[in-house]
Amino acid sequence: MDGTLANTQSLSLNAGTGGAIAASSTIGTGTSLATLTVTNSNGATFSGAVTTGTSVVLTDTTDATAITFNGALTTPTLTTAAQGYNLVLNGGATITNAVSFAHTGTLTLGNDAADVLLFDGGLTATDPSGVTLNGTVRTSGDAVSLGDGNTALTLAGTTSIIDTTNNGGTAAGRASPWAGRWMARWPTRRA
Repeated sequence: MDGTLANTQSLSLNAGTGGAIAASSTIGTGTSLATLTVTNSNGATFSGAVTTGTSVVLTDTTDATAITFNGALTTPTLTTAAQGYNLVLNGGATITNAVSFAHTGTLTLGNDAADVLLFDGGLTATDPSGVTLNGTVRTSGDAVSLGDGNTALTLAGTTSIIDTTNNGGTAAGRASPWAGRWMARWPTRRA
């Protein structure tokens, strides 16, 4: 699904509290939409890449269900509302402006060591109930603030990287405070 003129049309999706949203193809990768909004759902899955020219706004989804992006998410602004849904970014991301994750469900950043999520303005994730990292989180010299005393931080893969130099592009980098409870998760072997 594409717009007809770049960054001029917006798409709002509202499936209510009982309906799920499932987008199996790409959105805005040929001609970007202005804004994609998930108003409400009983879970939303975007299987292909999603590209907008202005923003992605995640207003609400049933508590403890997920809004999942399995393809790359590319947008200047990502906004989450202070609601109890989970957010999963599995396919990598490029987000230009600073992101403050306000939702109170869980946050998953990547599902593979090869995933790269660039938060060009930095990111703050202190409101989610838990943060799982698998892959690389990058900023261009901006701070990364993951967790607080009530937030479990889980390293899900064999290698997780937080890089505030954007792969060496910003030599000075930035200090990144972590106040959450660290946990590492490895596969369990049985004899």
